[in-house]
Amino acid sequence: MGRCNDIAKIEARFDPEWITALSNMGHETEVLPDYSDLVGHAGAVVTHTGGLVEAATDPAPMAWHWRAR
Repeated sequence: MGRCNDIAKIEARFDPEWITALSNMGHETEVLPDYSDLVGHAGAVVTHTGGLVEAATDPAPMAWHWRAR
């Protein structure tokens, strides 16, 4: 599983110039393999006044599961 720290983890499939630009701005970066299981686990739940609950999640981990078959 992922490690908890402040390092920007970026998949190798992203533009290397972006990674260099982040580093040049002072960000510590770590390049991961394409479609790494360490990223893409985002989710949110919002509870509104009045009781409405909205939720969303990033489907990327599941997309990788189906691609790997």
